[in-house]
Amino acid sequence: MEYISSNHNGFMSDYRSFKDTLSLMFPDIDSGADKPKADQELMQDVFSSIRSAAEDMDCDRLNDIFAEMEAYSIPEKDAPLWSELKIASDNYDYNKVLKLLNM
Repeated sequence: MEYISSNHNGFMSDYRSFKDTLSLMFPDIDSGADKPKADQELMQDVFSSIRSAAEDMDCDRLNDIFAEMEAYSIPEKDAPLWSELKIASDNYDYNKVLKLLNM
């Protein structure tokens, strides 16, 4: 039980990260072809909202942002950053979210 307790969070983080990573490798499985593509203006607004939520350490707002964006197809050029932001957000790593957005 001690081993499970001390390693559970890391394991779950790694486990959750596979979905985003694999979706980049296998885009045809859930390509979002039926979803409208998020334009650059929307992405900039969303990145700004994510930055603000991370600065406030507001996990509920971050979850809401990512949930709302599931209705859209993320542009290919933003997909790697989006995936990393989602993983960092899922891990409550606000500093990493801010670091990624300041690159």
